[in-house]
Amino acid sequence: MSSIVEDVIISPTPPQPDFQLMAACMRNSSQANETLAVQLSRMGNVPAFDHGSQILEGMRVLQEQVNELKVSLDRGLGNICLRLDAS
Repeated sequence: MSSIVEDVIISPTPPQPDFQLMAACMRNSSQANETLAVQLSRMGNVPAFDHGSQILEGMRVLQEQVNELKVSLDRGLGNICLRLDAS
């Protein structure tokens, strides 16, 4: 279970756009086109721009873990109630 969480939440971050570099390119047109193209191509790696799919997947995994924990707690509390009733 923890390996899924590590894969989703702790996975290496893909290259992110450098907004400062993009702004500098807007001021200095000699290298602007290639650098801006590279930086703009990285926009899809920003979670907010990829429709939050990484965030949503992380939330889905956490919800599954919470559900599993609830089932386990319900089972444990049920066993405790059975023991109390038997005594």
